[in-house]
Amino acid sequence: MNETTITDVRIPFGRMVAIILKWMLASIPAILLLYAVMAVISILMLVLFGGAIAAFGLPEALESLENLNVPSPDEGFDLPAAEDSSGS
Repeated sequence: MNETTITDVRIPFGRMVAIILKWMLASIPAILLLYAVMAVISILMLVLFGGAIAAFGLPEALESLENLNVPSPDEGFDLPAAEDSSGS
C-alpha cells in the first residue's frame, strides 16, 4: 500500500474567489430551507404547548403588566427630594 502526501496545492487567486462565491451562493437556499424548517418546528411547538402556556396563567400575567401605571419617557417623572443631612 502506497502512501501519498500532498505538500502543496496551487490554485490561482481568481479560481479561489470563484469557488468561494459558489459556496456563498449555494448557502442561500440552505439558509432559507433551515429557516422554513425552524418556522414549522416553532409553529408545532406553539400548537402543542400553547394550551399549557395559557394554563399557567401567562395571558393574565401579561395583562397585569399592561395595567401598570408606568410613565412614558415623554412624560418624565419626578424624583423625591433629597433630605438635608447636615443637621441645621
